Amino acid sequence: MEHLLKIGIPKDEMLRLGGKSTALTEPLALQNQPRKGTRSRDQWAIIDSQKHCLEDIYEDLQMAYDTFTSRKFVPFHEIADYLKHHDPRIFTALQVPNIKDPSGMIKVDEKGKPLKRSYLMDHWKRGLDAGVFKDDFTDPEVREVWQMPHTMRRTLWSNWEESIRKADVENFCSLARTYNQAKDRLEKAQNTGMLPLLRSKRVLGCTTTAAAKYCEEIQTFNPDVVLVEEAGEILESHILTAMGPETSQLVLIGDHKFVALSHI
Repeated sequence: MEHLLKIGIPKDEMLRLGGKSTALTEPLALQNQPRKGTRSRDQWAIIDSQKHCLEDIYEDLQMAYDTFTSRKFVPFHEIADYLKHHDPRIFTALQVPNIKDPSGMIKVDEKGKPLKRSYLMDHWKRGLDAGVFKDDFTDPEVREVWQMPHTMRRTLWSNWEESIRKADVENFCSLARTYNQAKDRLEKAQNTGMLPLLRSKRVLGCTTTAAAKYCEEIQTFNPDVVLVEEAGEILESHILTAMGPETSQLVLIGDHKFVALSHI
């Protein structure tokens, strides 16, 4: 871009996509270009809506990340919620019956402390019996759950935790994809005025990364000549993002040992 400026191509006929620039090429950057017209009220409304949407998704994404990375173990209530949907039989066997009896008295454990909702799950996980409830279970299926050996209980518990953590990862990835899609929509909304700008330029410069990021804009610019510097250091797929449907000439500049002549 600097060489083109030095040989006399006017800077107002050139545009550069990307963040980095030198003092000479800074005026060519997209963010330094004069606006072609103003956005309508509807366009601003779309941009504002996309920004709020992006902020909400980011909060959910951050929360999902913190949940996965901060906890050292899966809490009992999440295990219970998982079993409720995936293994109702074990869920029923590990649910504490009414803590209060008909007279309003609160049941206590072996140490005289008020029972917690996780009482049976904790006993089952540690390989113990049903404690103060061991004589209350008459259902054969419930008794079968409590007759499982400790090794089987540990294996099942580990599988449940693994499934929950896997669901956490899937949730994070899903939110990340949604965030990226929302970010793309915001960028498109913000770039609605780029078409007149692109049509006013003769030369468009960018890195291969920017070519991929602004692929749709480059297709709109539709260059007939593509000049690639340091072509020996990039892949063919990177070059394709900078080509338009009417590109008739591709010039690859680089090490002659690694760059072969290409035909359109």
